[in-house]
Amino acid sequence: LKNSAKAWFDTFSSYLKSLGYTQSNYDDCLWEYKKHGKKLYIIVFVDDCLVIGDDDYIQDFISKVSKKFKIRDLGEAETFLGMEIVRNRKNRTLKIKQTKYIDNMAKRFGLTDAKPLYTPLDPKVDLQKYKDKTELHPDNELYRSIIGSVMYAAQLCRPDVMYAVCKLSRYLNEPTMAHMTQAKRVLIYLYTTKNNGITYGKKIHGIIGHNIIYGYADADFASDLNSRKSTTGWIFMYNGGAISWRSHQQSVTALSTSEAEYMALSDAAKEARSLLKLNITLETNSLQNIKIFEDNRGALRWTSTLSEPNRTKHIDVAYHHIREWVRIGSISILPVETSLQLADAMTKALPRPQHEFLMEKYCGETTAF
Repeated sequence: LKNSAKAWFDTFSSYLKSLGYTQSNYDDCLWEYKKHGKKLYIIVFVDDCLVIGDDDYIQDFISKVSKKFKIRDLGEAETFLGMEIVRNRKNRTLKIKQTKYIDNMAKRFGLTDAKPLYTPLDPKVDLQKYKDKTELHPDNELYRSIIGSVMYAAQLCRPDVMYAVCKLSRYLNEPTMAHMTQAKRVLIYLYTTKNNGITYGKKIHGIIGHNIIYGYADADFASDLNSRKSTTGWIFMYNGGAISWRSHQQSVTALSTSEAEYMALSDAAKEARSLLKLNITLETNSLQNIKIFEDNRGALRWTSTLSEPNRTKHIDVAYHHIREWVRIGSISILPVETSLQLADAMTKALPRPQHEFLMEKYCGETTAF
């Protein structure tokens, strides 16, 4: 039935509540149980669950749930929703990747024998809408299938292709031959780097502490050649790897680079606020502030001052929430050099050296050869 997933979730949620579990205010699919200094967390995705916590509580949970529902205990998590989980207990690291999923994609679209590529998009190619119908690709259904397949990888553990998906998704209805070429290029790039993922726990020497959540926000001003709208990109880091990222076209047309960057900061601030809520739920540390790094001095200044009303008063009030959070100290906006702006890869196609440099920073590894 259309509503069967919701009916199941309501049933399972009611049972968890009867056992004394609490639903997170951050995410309805996150549940927690705390007693005598011990903790248990449950992540629910329809009928798949990840259980994390003290061993005694885990076994107690499995025992109780198995009496109510028919379940399969798969033991220590090695795969989840197509994502492979690899632990190195000696080095205390955890890596997530999608090697098998990418392999299946490449076989499905017949690209396993393609020449290796090391960047998701060609930075020399400017993508835009067709000018003549002869440029259109005859099979937009194939194009949509490729983009949809790549999108899942981009959302789960391959932030390095997030911008490519954002860019190519704008042409789902009328893709050109150039769009199809670049879509296949993303697939080939993923296949070339199929063993890459995100490694957590690896010591990355940066400008901030290892066990602290922090982010980067960036924008590419007027980058869309048809609408002249800018692209927003942001990424948040924790424990040596990326935990949250986004790339999207801004909904309104910015009038300057600073304005585009300011709107990107505002969007990143919303994610920072939600991550603060999650941190309180998980009680991982006493984090009360999240730092966001920005490479545009004008946008950085606007987040903490009202001294330039003529340059900001026309900006929609929805974007100004960031000023309040900066004022109360929950979010700090700090400058960063453009060469160290990790969100740069979320706003534009980069040449290979810069792409690999940023990938090493937010994935904890370099491109495989």
